[in-house]
Amino acid sequence: MRPPRQLINEQDPLWLKVKPVILDAFCRGVRLTPPRRFIYLSILDIAWIPISVIMAIALKSVHLIILAISLVLLASPLKEIGSLSHLIVYGALLAVFYRDLKDGIMRFMFSAAILVTGGKLLAWICDGYLNHAPFRQYFLASGPLFEVSAYASALIPYSARTWYDDMVAAYFDSNDPARESRLLRLIGDYWKNPDTAVREGTPTY
Repeated sequence: MRPPRQLINEQDPLWLKVKPVILDAFCRGVRLTPPRRFIYLSILDIAWIPISVIMAIALKSVHLIILAISLVLLASPLKEIGSLSHLIVYGALLAVFYRDLKDGIMRFMFSAAILVTGGKLLAWICDGYLNHAPFRQYFLASGPLFEVSAYASALIPYSARTWYDDMVAAYFDSNDPARESRLLRLIGDYWKNPDTAVREGTPTY
């Protein structure tokens, strides 16, 4: 038996089959959930942002050490160019934290919008996703907002949540051929009738 996957590969053909299923199940679950339930989740997500900033700094500590050493070694040349040196330092820090900063801002704005709209924004996005609205499909599938679906799935009905959780778990186990076969059967079963699938939960084979 091969060891389970450790990371999600966004370019993996198998993941490209799994991701639409879990987002579809999530959105159908959101349709069955009172929008106001998502308000509390948005408050928790906003409160989590300072912790995520600390974690991002810790994870990029090696990059910061390399940057600090580089600045020390280049102290004399940087001193000669005066105020321009500050722009170089800010640019270097932005290069290190660009993705974290971009994702954090998007996630904050999305959570704040959910809070302000009483949870209706998420319902609107999910309605668009299920109705094949290109912008809303792309928006929900993008990095930071896909993460939002991961923790928001805790609030959708259990039968819909089992599809989200079991499909992700089955993907990580799919290095084993037998388990990959089960995952492909689950995908096929879901698309036969998504509404029924979401009401009944994942099959136990």
